[in-house]
Amino acid sequence: MLNNETIYELTQGIEFMGYEHMIFYCENVIKTKSERDVYRKAFFYTLGILVTTRTNIDSLYDFQSNCPKLDGFGQKWQTEFTLKLCRLAINLYNGFCQNGTSWEDTTTDTDGKYTPYELFSMPFMKYMVEAIKIRYPQYMKC
Repeated sequence: MLNNETIYELTQGIEFMGYEHMIFYCENVIKTKSERDVYRKAFFYTLGILVTTRTNIDSLYDFQSNCPKLDGFGQKWQTEFTLKLCRLAINLYNGFCQNGTSWEDTTTDTDGKYTPYELFSMPFMKYMVEAIKIRYPQYMKC
């Protein structure tokens, strides 16, 4: 259940793009029982940055199997920015950096789509860095 105490616990120290981003993050972390799972927390945080990825979360994540769905990468709703967020989200989740849109396609990223140069060339970079902080909290302590 999403209450003020839960929201506070899940969002403490995290900067969100807005209220909808924060609620999306909290709801999906709770739905997947990922309160202590930095992989999924970073995944949902990243996909919550834009309305389009929030709206299409069911094509990007299988809530029954509790794992990402790569076939969402090839959907018609994808834009340049949403693809960058999806690439970062899946990379933070499990290090995936392949060109394919399925787990079976093991063609490596030969065109650099997963490089920082490509991923972070967008106006939401600040929040993408925040996702990295969520994924790697042990390296972000001052």
